[in-house]
Amino acid sequence: MRPHEPWVRLAQACIIMGHNEHACRVLISAADYEPWIWEVWRDLTAVSANLANGNLEKETHDRVRSAACALFYELTKINPLNTHFWSLFGLAVATDRDPTPESRSNAVKTLSKSIEIIESPYNKWFKYDSKTDSVLRASELIVDCLVNAGFHLRGSKEGDDCFKIALNFIDFVTMANKTERQKPRTPESLQKLLTVDKVLTKSFCDVMEKFLPYTKYRKHYKFLEYSCHALPWFFATLGALWLLWSEDLFQTQVNLLFALTIDCIIISVTKAAVRRRRPAGNTDDMWLTVGIDAYSFPSGHVSRAVMITYFVACITKSNVLLSLVAIVWAVAISVSRILMKRHHILDVLGGVFVGLAEGWLISHVWLSKATSVWLVNYLTDEAVNLEGLQDDEPLPQ
Repeated sequence: MRPHEPWVRLAQACIIMGHNEHACRVLISAADYEPWIWEVWRDLTAVSANLANGNLEKETHDRVRSAACALFYELTKINPLNTHFWSLFGLAVATDRDPTPESRSNAVKTLSKSIEIIESPYNKWFKYDSKTDSVLRASELIVDCLVNAGFHLRGSKEGDDCFKIALNFIDFVTMANKTERQKPRTPESLQKLLTVDKVLTKSFCDVMEKFLPYTKYRKHYKFLEYSCHALPWFFATLGALWLLWSEDLFQTQVNLLFALTIDCIIISVTKAAVRRRRPAGNTDDMWLTVGIDAYSFPSGHVSRAVMITYFVACITKSNVLLSLVAIVWAVAISVSRILMKRHHILDVLGGVFVGLAEGWLISHVWLSKATSVWLVNYLTDEAVNLEGLQDDEPLPQ
């Protein structure tokens, strides 16, 4: 139990029994004891707002209001996307016993900010977790703050605005939940499979943590992550094509670029269709991500590593040592994606399957040397000799 929780529970008991003033004093003691626990100030602000026009001493109320305003202002700077902080900051501003037109306007603007964050199309938290209790609690808190502020500012235009905004926000949440309910539900059998996948992934990570602790090998995992990012492979292949500029290498380089492009398209389309969230514990520190990277099935890094390994070992038939290095690299990337909590085991297996399928596809649509040289010639200003090249040139033996 956290140190402030007994104080909050005692205050809640006082509120239930109707002793709001005693609850306020209990919460003031808790706030003095731990002034940076925002949950205490949340309850204190709400109780103080309810007592602002009652029998709470003006000096006590002003002290609570100014301290709450200062705390929530600092918290909105630390975490500007937290709707709780903005709505409580707005309520604290609104509970001024002698409000000025400027303070009333600021209160409405601050309360509206919490709604703007939730309604923003970039707010992944609401979009992904609209079924969870956390969003419902946030919505209830915002409406409660708006109604409290409207009651406090009643008789003014700003008070009417608070009530109107609250009604509009209730309509928005209702429509969002209705839209969410209309979405097709995951079949029960698939839900069970995903649950088993989560349990197995967690068990695997717990076991491997004893042998390969994440904090110790994090730099190695990050290096593996960078080594299979799509952009370095695109730029490295294009750079090698330009710097080496060898007709003997054009076929391999063009086909590799073709394979990388196909991998990016297949992974993006599949992730957009499946929309499986990444495992709990994943940190949002991946390099150069786009919106689709918020999803985890299948693993793009694993599919790319397996496809490149298939390309090296089975298509171009490189020497045994290089093929072995590629296989070890692909396995290391597959394991690291699970240990970094980027993917579940099923995501990695899906990436392996996609990578093998892509390798097989490339081997069957392999661009001939003549086609590869023509593409390079077409996309650059350099003239390349096409004489003697055959369109039906087979795969390298």
